[in-house]
Amino acid sequence: MRSQLCSGRNIASAAVIALAFVIGACSGGASNGSGSSFQTMPKGSGRTRATVSYTFTTVDNSAGLNNKIMGINDNSEIIGVYYNPGSIVVGNSYVSQPSSGSYTIFTLNNWPDAHTNNGAGGTYMTSLATTANYAQPIAAGYAYDPGGMPGGGNGSRLGVWGVADNQGLWSLIKLHTGQKAGGCIGTQLNGINAAGYSVGEYGDPANSCLMRAFEELPGGSSKNIVPASPSPYVYAATGIDDGLNVVGWLQPSKTSATTKGWYGYPYGVNGCKTKPYCYTVLTYDNKGYSTQLLGINATSAIVGSYIQSGVTHGLLLTSPTNNPSWQTIDEPNAKSITVVNGINDSGDICGWYNDGNGNLHGFVGVPSGGRRAGGKVHRVFTDNHLPVLR
Repeated sequence: MRSQLCSGRNIASAAVIALAFVIGACSGGASNGSGSSFQTMPKGSGRTRATVSYTFTTVDNSAGLNNKIMGINDNSEIIGVYYNPGSIVVGNSYVSQPSSGSYTIFTLNNWPDAHTNNGAGGTYMTSLATTANYAQPIAAGYAYDPGGMPGGGNGSRLGVWGVADNQGLWSLIKLHTGQKAGGCIGTQLNGINAAGYSVGEYGDPANSCLMRAFEELPGGSSKNIVPASPSPYVYAATGIDDGLNVVGWLQPSKTSATTKGWYGYPYGVNGCKTKPYCYTVLTYDNKGYSTQLLGINATSAIVGSYIQSGVTHGLLLTSPTNNPSWQTIDEPNAKSITVVNGINDSGDICGWYNDGNGNLHGFVGVPSGGRRAGGKVHRVFTDNHLPVLR
């Protein structure tokens, strides 16, 4: 969430949570761009690194001039958001399944009673996972004033709740938010795994509504995540895999707008001796560029974005705790922004880019050399329960 970077999964102010995807994805009719192949050769520290070539497909919905693809699961199903520019912005979310290598049919995936304030608001789904038996997908995101629930900001655009969709069974998540205008804005879910563990951020009422990361456990309990010591100014969790490895980004101080990515891995993994997580703070190729880590798969391959000389590039990070290897990913049609939001266990990626007219387009990228098999998952889950209404 950062207005400073204007490119990641979230858009945040220095003090409060704001509308995170006022730049969004698809649902309804359809148009689908042609595939193209593009190989990135990143400049870096001179280490030998293997690069991945991708075949990119633009995925847009004709109902919205601005599109984002937010997540992709192991069945290559995608989830995203679309919106139209203007003084009133309403996000609409969708899911889509591939057909003959393309995405042409979109199904709305909005909160069933999504409310808007003065016409603005909507539903912003951010993550999609396959269930343990690869059946129907489960999804997470957030909605404005869902069903007029308490904490709706008394008519202002403040009622933001996390939402989860478990095969048509919806749940609401609200953490620590004020009940009236002047309180904290709300809660967002940014990532979910196959067992229904989710991560996101909330506005902390004890700290001027500054953004804080949390993990939501099946059944409705939650725990805060603090990815650095001393605690950074604001921080968000954006992705979680089936082994409970977590990624996100942070702003280190009030005076520093440069963000850093972070990777959290559970106690007992990679030699971690700290409960519940050990953390590694990372910037692209250790060069100090503003960096956000936004998605992670079972092999701990991580995707996100970074900014260099005013241009936002997508990124792929492997081996995050042992000689990290970075790769730049630029969608071939991008004017100045490429953001990679999600990656599945086969290595397929998704995200969005801008064109020369200032419009945004979603994309899916498939490794040109063929999909990889998923890696070892650190833990095996037998439950599949999403958080309950609290």
